[in-house]
Amino acid sequence: MTARRSSSFWARAQESFFFHGRDHDTPDVDLSPAEADSLVRYQLTRAQPQYLTSDSFVYSGITGNETLSTVRPKTDAVSERVYSHLKQMGIVNEPPSLPVDTTKINKHFTNTLYFISMRTQKRLVGMLFFWEEECTRLRLLDEEEAEIAGLLKQDPSSKELEIHLQSVKMKKLLLPSQRAEKTHNHLRTVQVSCETAVIKGIFSRSDRYSVFPYKIQHVVSEKGTIA
Repeated sequence: MTARRSSSFWARAQESFFFHGRDHDTPDVDLSPAEADSLVRYQLTRAQPQYLTSDSFVYSGITGNETLSTVRPKTDAVSERVYSHLKQMGIVNEPPSLPVDTTKINKHFTNTLYFISMRTQKRLVGMLFFWEEECTRLRLLDEEEAEIAGLLKQDPSSKELEIHLQSVKMKKLLLPSQRAEKTHNHLRTVQVSCETAVIKGIFSRSDRYSVFPYKIQHVVSEKGTIA
């Protein structure tokens, strides 16, 4: 009986450390500027940059211990597993479905991803909301590019339209840190709150003040154009 109790105690202790480990030492669960840049840089190398892969979680610093660099990090088994489970839940998808659907994040999220720590789960939610905003930005830029290209077909000699088209293409290649640096005088920051994650029961209300609202920022100009 004593041995069984001892075994049970250590199992609970290990589980507690695994899930809560260093949460109090590192309360910030948002992507750092370097992680956000690394994720966007990687996605822009893909034919369809809106769609995440298992590598995306390594480049964004969610999984793996690789340092962020231009060298392609090796995707580990955890990244593959996270990607697979998110696909099963319909949170991340392949073409032609919606790239990221955060409305599918529900109370089963934590149990489904039990194999990663609670802090990593919170960072993952933050990363998914961040990428959903990036997808919106890319979609609007794609629509703007298509509209200008259509106008250029009607007026091929228009230098103004050609310059505008090149400007839109350049905007699509800007990393988050570059956008803020180049346009901070003309932009306002829109914070996306994840309070709904508490309401849905994804995380407990006791986590509220250490996790929400996420400092996920989507930068748009005062004129409503995408920066």
